[in-house]
Amino acid sequence: MSTLTAIRRSGTPIHEIMLDPLSVDDFGQLLCDALRCGNEEAVPLAALVHGKTGGNPFFAGQFLRNLVEEGLLNFALGSSSWRWTLPSIEAKGFTENVVDLMVRRLLRLSPAAQDALKLLACLGSQADFATLANLQGGSEADVHASFADAVRAGAVLPIERSFKFLHDRVQEAAYALIPSASRAEHHLRVGRLLLASLSERDLVARIFDVVNQLNLGAALIFDREEQRRAAALNLEAARKAKASTAYISACSYLSAAMVALGEQGWLDTYALTFSLWFERAECEFLSSHSRKPLDGPTNCCCARSRRSTAPVPIGCGWFSSSSLGRTHRPSRTALECLRMFGIELPESPTDDQVQVEYHSVWSNLDGRPIGSLLDLPMMADREMSAVMDVLSTLWRSAYFTDGNLCQTIACRMVAVTQKHGTTESAVIGYALLAIFLGPIFHRFREGEEFARLAVAMAESTASSRRRSARTS
Repeated sequence: MSTLTAIRRSGTPIHEIMLDPLSVDDFGQLLCDALRCGNEEAVPLAALVHGKTGGNPFFAGQFLRNLVEEGLLNFALGSSSWRWTLPSIEAKGFTENVVDLMVRRLLRLSPAAQDALKLLACLGSQADFATLANLQGGSEADVHASFADAVRAGAVLPIERSFKFLHDRVQEAAYALIPSASRAEHHLRVGRLLLASLSERDLVARIFDVVNQLNLGAALIFDREEQRRAAALNLEAARKAKASTAYISACSYLSAAMVALGEQGWLDTYALTFSLWFERAECEFLSSHSRKPLDGPTNCCCARSRRSTAPVPIGCGWFSSSSLGRTHRPSRTALECLRMFGIELPESPTDDQVQVEYHSVWSNLDGRPIGSLLDLPMMADREMSAVMDVLSTLWRSAYFTDGNLCQTIACRMVAVTQKHGTTESAVIGYALLAIFLGPIFHRFREGEEFARLAVAMAESTASSRRRSARTS
């Protein structure tokens, strides 16, 4: 729907074909052909089928299958046609709810097939043979045996080495076979089995499958280490969703992680909890919540620094909101966030204040070559790393609204890096300083050196990522 909306907004012509439900006459024609009977005989049954299925052809097919399985629609060998008694069908009291109808069909399957369908329904609409075998604790041959009745009944289809539900309503009916009180337990069991059976590389690829199961069973996770592990996995899933611009989904994963850790997280898993709140702030802004007031309850998250005993509202992702015309408020919020870490930046720096920041960079260098900054160790202080993240976002709005503030940010990013070690955000600081050194401070040669440093740093970071990907 989002894609279609975007296409319409672009002005691209869209031609829609509306598929209306089948009418009683449509069903009459189908039944005449399928059941080898006359129209007068077929119309009463067609009206009944239409009333029970709302004209949906898939539901109608399932309803007719159900009539056959319950012996209410029989093939007469002598006349090579089908026979039925309408009062007998009506007496059964079939519901118009197609899920209830599907449940009736599935309950006639073997217990093994029902258990297999429950497992598949927990996993989703489709699952591969290997995953099902791991979760069932058997071989792929065992999986095929357990699904045999379901395949014969047409509830699932074997396709591309996996089993897939014939229709989403079949999945819904299979899920309804699990008592409501037992569903969390089923999902938690599936999540734990998936987590235990996947390698680190496979876990990265299937992170959403794992956390979705764990989250549905989260109410039954009482072990603190397992709660921490579930929260960490949700953070990974959120970052992956965020990278795909699925910000609302990312917020959902982050929220689940926050619930798992609770207030206790600030005491026993501080770094993880801080990361969750930090990511949540940015995703809240990038999602539709960014259209609402910044100080609304859905737009503020709380991060707690070890330097502060009270929650401090920060809008980490809101700092880049210049495109929305709200530059001053996010910058002010960002500066408040930085103060939480002991970093004081003026909201509108004077020329003299910029000079102080500028001189601190050269003082920290202490005569060493600019290129030597490439050899700095990685930053170990997580809070200073968070500071760099905030600064690397704040500069976007400052660049267009306050040149002095942007220059101050550039110098401060380099100074923090010189003092505490390097991060991926350091590249931005080096590049910004390279832009300003020539035109503002008339040090064009040093500006070129910082530019080369930024490029070298970016290439080194990319190379490290590639190595990590290969080893994982």
